[in-house]
Amino acid sequence: VDLGLLAVWAGSMQPTRPAMCLQPVDPCGQDLRVINELRIADGPDNPLRPDTPDAIALEQNELDQRDRRVKALAICVHMSLNVGAMLTVLASRPILLRAFLTRPSQVARTLAYVTSMVGVTEFVLNPLAGHLSDIIGRKAFLLQSPIVSIVMKLLVYFRPSVATIVAERVLCGACTTIGGSTTSQTVLADLIDDPTELGQAFSLLGTAAGVGVMLGPIVGAAVSDETTAKNAYVAGAAISGVQFIWTQTMVDETLELAPVPGKAPTVDLDFGTLLAKVNPFAFLKLFRGSSKLATLVSIAALQCTCEGKAISDLKSYYFLSDVPGFTLATRALYQTFWGITMAFSGVCGKETIKRLGMHGHTTLQNVFTCLAFSAVASASSVSTVFATLPLYFFAMERRAAISSWAVKEAVASGMGKGEFSAAFFNLRALAVAIAPLLYVKAYSSGIRAVPRATWRPWLLAITFCAMAEGLHQSMQFRGMGLRDKRD
Repeated sequence: VDLGLLAVWAGSMQPTRPAMCLQPVDPCGQDLRVINELRIADGPDNPLRPDTPDAIALEQNELDQRDRRVKALAICVHMSLNVGAMLTVLASRPILLRAFLTRPSQVARTLAYVTSMVGVTEFVLNPLAGHLSDIIGRKAFLLQSPIVSIVMKLLVYFRPSVATIVAERVLCGACTTIGGSTTSQTVLADLIDDPTELGQAFSLLGTAAGVGVMLGPIVGAAVSDETTAKNAYVAGAAISGVQFIWTQTMVDETLELAPVPGKAPTVDLDFGTLLAKVNPFAFLKLFRGSSKLATLVSIAALQCTCEGKAISDLKSYYFLSDVPGFTLATRALYQTFWGITMAFSGVCGKETIKRLGMHGHTTLQNVFTCLAFSAVASASSVSTVFATLPLYFFAMERRAAISSWAVKEAVASGMGKGEFSAAFFNLRALAVAIAPLLYVKAYSSGIRAVPRATWRPWLLAITFCAMAEGLHQSMQFRGMGLRDKRD
């Protein structure tokens, strides 16, 4: 009792904090919770009482943070399954196409054109999807991706042909993007307001995508081979089924449809408004606002041309045709290691934003992107191809900081988060539609060159990334640089 009274007296001489912040163990290891309870009960005006406004606000803030983490984790699982279902059939698609197309060059051109068609489809659908997500909510657009994936993959399994294979790639590719990165980033923007924290969340979303990239090819390779390639489509449909169940049961709607308590949600689906929103050139509004927003989205668009979405199909064909010893089995192994690299890059991206700030992170990512593409262009064996992967640890989250800051600038200019995401991803879709055609043109000219110069697409990609970094540095000189909490 004497020790307890002494501790109470000593505690009364120190600045007080809310009870939940106190450490309930004294230097001798004795439990002081009873003493804390005595202090809390000491008068109605004691700031340590748990029912004071400060204590209630602090507790509510902790509950809100925990709730946001759970919702963000649910979205990351959705993203992993989304990407995994898409990449389960990645190695099987060219095998099936070779059954219908006679020359390897036809397969390469078909894959490039199909990638471009995916970008065109997204270019048309993104504006409408973004506008509707600001009206009817995000969850409907998260769910459409697994539904379309199940239908189209089963169609390829039961009716394989060039038409069904192309249709599956185009529709699933577009819907995977809309239900994946487009809407998932919008959901995270609903949950997190601070640009720095949002950039870190985007990096973790990249880690989740990396898990899907890692697991998808493993599942596909486990159920199919050269003679049973279409079995991978059944596996992809099964993963999409799991994704649908997870998203339906575990992911909450983050759009506030009824901001006034007690008021029923109102959904305005005026046909004329929707028709106006279908305009695929709606992304031009991003350049009519502030010069800072226009510069940010220009940087991001140039960075999008360096994404795997724009160059992965050509890279696969480049490895198979120009790197000695690179086989389909090696391709599946490389894709698995690529997923591991993506997962690590998301973690590294979060740390570089925290330690270097948003400006330092963006510069680091752009520089390592150029280094990685240079290494790939000069790869001459399977071992050197795999040796380039560590460079991508600091190259895959090049858009995280830029995108998060662009969201803040767009909201400040009066745009809805879903509206901005749709407009930006529409611009991204345009970049993805044009870039593969430029890359395959550069590759074709390199094949005809003497000596052979198939490294030309990578030089073009390096040019795009260097232009993005030049614009990024110009923002610093113009006083529009990225700022974060450290500043």
